[in-house]
Amino acid sequence: MGISLAHQTQTFLISCMLGVGLGMVYDCIRIARKAVKHTAWSISLVDVCFFLLASWGSFYFMLNNNMGEVRGFVLVGELLGFLFYRNAFSEAFLGLGMGAAEVLGKVLKVVQKLFFCPVLRMLGGLLAVGLIPVKNIKKMLKKIQLRVKIVLKRQRIMLYNLFAVNFGQCKIKKHEHRSFANEGGELNGSEKTK
Repeated sequence: MGISLAHQTQTFLISCMLGVGLGMVYDCIRIARKAVKHTAWSISLVDVCFFLLASWGSFYFMLNNNMGEVRGFVLVGELLGFLFYRNAFSEAFLGLGMGAAEVLGKVLKVVQKLFFCPVLRMLGGLLAVGLIPVKNIKKMLKKIQLRVKIVLKRQRIMLYNLFAVNFGQCKIKKHEHRSFANEGGELNGSEKTK
C-alpha cells in the first residue's frame, strides 16, 4: 500500500501546525523568563526540557502519521511552521502575554497585601511576645543535650565507646609505659595490655 499525495500534504500541513504550537510554547517560556528572574542554570534546564518536549512531540507525531518513519518534509514543515509563527505572530503573542503577566502580578500584590501581610504581622507579634520562652526552651534543650552526651560517653555498651576503650588500652606511649612499670620493668598485673 503506497502513501498517497493527499496523505503527505495533510501530514505536511499538520507538521506546520505542530511547529506553530511549539513556537507558542517557547514564547510562553520567554514570557515566564521576562516576568520572573531566572539564573543561568535554570534557563539552560528549561531550554533542555523544551527541546525534549519538542523532540518527543515530533517523534509521537511521526509515529502516528508516518508509521514511525522519519520523513524530511515533516521536519521541514515543523521548521516552516515555527518560522512562520515567529515572524508573523510572536511579537503580538509576547505583548499579550507580558500584559497578562503584569496584570497577574498586580493581582498577586493586592492579594498579598489583603491576606498575607496581616497574617504575617499577627504571627510576627505572637513571635515577639513568645520570644523569651523560646530562648529559655533553647537553653533547656542545650543543657539536656549536654547531659545526654555525658551519660552516653559514660556507658561502655555503645560500639564507638568500645572501640575508643580498646584503642586506648592498646596504645601505650613511652612515658606512660614508664609510669606504669614497677622497678623490674614489668607492668602491674591489672595494667597489662592485651
